[in-house]
Amino acid sequence: MAQEPKKLEVIGKGRYLELVDENGWEYIRRHASLGVVVIVATTDDKKLVLVEQARVAVHRRTIELPAGLVGDVADNAAESLEKAAERELEEETGFQAAHWHLLVEGPSSVGISSEVVTFFRATGLSRVGPGGGDHTEDITVHVVPLRDVPAFLSEKVAAGLFVDPKVFAALYFLGTERPAMDAPIVPGTPFNLKLDQPQGPLPFVPRTASDGGVVWEYDVSSEHYNPYAVLHGGVVMALMDSAMGHAVAAKVHALGRFNAAAQMNVNFLAAVRTGTLRARARVVKIGKRLAVVEAWIEAADGTQIATATATHSLLP
Repeated sequence: MAQEPKKLEVIGKGRYLELVDENGWEYIRRHASLGVVVIVATTDDKKLVLVEQARVAVHRRTIELPAGLVGDVADNAAESLEKAAERELEEETGFQAAHWHLLVEGPSSVGISSEVVTFFRATGLSRVGPGGGDHTEDITVHVVPLRDVPAFLSEKVAAGLFVDPKVFAALYFLGTERPAMDAPIVPGTPFNLKLDQPQGPLPFVPRTASDGGVVWEYDVSSEHYNPYAVLHGGVVMALMDSAMGHAVAAKVHALGRFNAAAQMNVNFLAAVRTGTLRARARVVKIGKRLAVVEAWIEAADGTQIATATATHSLLP
């Protein structure tokens, strides 16, 4: 069957939009821009950046993702999609992002418009200004903890605002990301851990790492006592868990894999109140999907405090 020749008629044209008829189908297209960018931006402490502004076409204020047109003014007529996203994020929210990557592109309203939107992911944010948009806009910036976004949106809807459905698309994208990662591990990526520097929320310090295993240390603090005025068992477990995780990661990370504890058994042998604890961990066996690792903790005088064994899943 031969394709019907394209018959395009411009029915009406404004400063930014035009209404066209293509073989009997009427739709709107932009003639003064190169596209639309939408930004899914989160802070390092897991907060989503949203904007609120009045929208004339729906006569309501709306909650949206930062977004904007590409190449819609003379000074930016030849800008790339990513440069436009960078500009719009800073202009509307006052944030700059250290890391950008393309998520997806697709039509915004396929039945009545030819517009295609491009979603970008932005991380490594730093605040460089107040935001609020250009001289034609009145934008309020909201930085909302991810866990609170559903309740925040419900409150805004109850107050009579609209929520742009692209916000829910952003929540989908964020939900598919690997925890604490913006990109997959690739072979040769350095393991993000430095010896002789405290790691994590507790002051655990990795001291040595070799094929024979790893050594971590912790200086006992009364802040971590249990009600019996001895070191809480959870701290002892966490120290061995950290050491065992390091021991497995040192073996598999360079192969493009990462590990996650799946099971852990602990034996507590002695209470401790003061001094430096030293946790040693070594890998017992590595398979295709699992690794077995063991650890033990000694006090400075050689007293054994606890032992542990664990199974780690190897991914992907």
